[in-house]
Amino acid sequence: MDPNDSLDDDLYRFSPVTFNDHAGKLWIVTILSLIYTSLIALARAYIKYKMFGFDDVLFAAATVLHLAQALAVFIGLSNGLGKFNSITPPEQWGISSKCTIASVILCLLALSLAKCSVLALIHRIISSKPGKNKMVCVMLMMFTGLWGVGSSLAWLVNCRAGTLLTVNNVKQCPDQSARWGVITAIDILTEILTWLLVLHLSWSVNISFARKCQVVTAFSFRIPLIAISSVHLAYSQTYPSSLEPQFAVTNTLICQQVMIAWSLISATTPNLKNFLKSFSIDLYWLRRARVNFWDYRWKWLVAVAKDKNGNEVIAGIAQWARLGEGGKKFDLWFFDPRNLVKPLSSVAMKIHAWARPSRAVDPKEEDIIERAYPHFDSIWSGKRAESWYLEALAVHPDFQGKNVGRQLVQWGLDQAEVEGVCASVVSALGKDDFYRKCGFDEQFGTAKDGEGNPLADVEGSNIFWKWPESEK
Repeated sequence: MDPNDSLDDDLYRFSPVTFNDHAGKLWIVTILSLIYTSLIALARAYIKYKMFGFDDVLFAAATVLHLAQALAVFIGLSNGLGKFNSITPPEQWGISSKCTIASVILCLLALSLAKCSVLALIHRIISSKPGKNKMVCVMLMMFTGLWGVGSSLAWLVNCRAGTLLTVNNVKQCPDQSARWGVITAIDILTEILTWLLVLHLSWSVNISFARKCQVVTAFSFRIPLIAISSVHLAYSQTYPSSLEPQFAVTNTLICQQVMIAWSLISATTPNLKNFLKSFSIDLYWLRRARVNFWDYRWKWLVAVAKDKNGNEVIAGIAQWARLGEGGKKFDLWFFDPRNLVKPLSSVAMKIHAWARPSRAVDPKEEDIIERAYPHFDSIWSGKRAESWYLEALAVHPDFQGKNVGRQLVQWGLDQAEVEGVCASVVSALGKDDFYRKCGFDEQFGTAKDGEGNPLADVEGSNIFWKWPESEK
């Protein structure tokens, strides 16, 4: 093989890696870091759509700073960063030095905001709970923010930006090892304190041991940052005294990219867990809702209010369905691919119910309502076939007695009145008077009707109707 072939290949490579040029490694790691954090940012934005909080604002700011520090690295790479000083012109040393300092400062600020986003999430979770934990969380967040700003200033004090990666950097930017030692020590301290706060909060609430472990594990993804930060500190001790600082700083910057990427990724992990928990499909009604949500004849109403702390909370929900031929106007076009979602979701929920049955009900009775429908659905025939049907109604205990439920019911009654059709509901035990007050003026049939109905022995289940004024 002709040795000149490899030399020719290097001419066509974007950034060939040689004994005196490791810029290619830094290019790769920095680009991968951007890709991973961009993907996690998109995932976070998708799963928390319309549920954004202050923690998401901090995370977004940290992501922007990460992008800015990556751009600083890219500019430095275009000016000799990652290469021997001896093979680059002296005028590039100043540019690469300034770019390195800029990337370090932006990284420190991004790390600080990522930490604060985690603490903001913790504060958001415990905001409605009494005690001193909220104050501890706020104080730790302020301390972390001060660490980010203070570390950036400490890195700049008595340090000429254009000399960091020159052979005179020890004189022009002294005590770099000591600076990084203090910065890293506080960095690790804040991570440990945050994890201990999560541990304390988890063990102070009345939840199962398994759930406590799940919560702690979700936040424990930040623990590897302690090791990464320590490795970064070790690399930071090597380049100041090197005769080729532009080259020697490569490993430090590679570790910096890993550190900031993992910080942003691990800051999102608890949000993913909370999202999945908030839509727990272990519960029967939620499994049904995930299927019916994709039936466009169903209309979902959510009542939102403010709690005593001014935070937005769900006060109540209602599920209305348009029965009969009139409901066809809500159906999708036959070839619309969204028609596939409901049957696929149904299959997925059946598999999930089989694999992870709800512990709150006998698995044999979980589908009792579905099995009961064929026995009494004939009631919705004749003049009752066209109807707006209230499938479910729920009001948060803190908002009961405040007309939340009535307003959710009234929406369906208004729809029925406009269309000139009846409204119907299967009343739960003890709720007959409530539906009468809402305007349902006729009781006809029960959900227990029909031979062999599995609901035959269930109390309540009277079916109420409200006819439009045109039918009276």
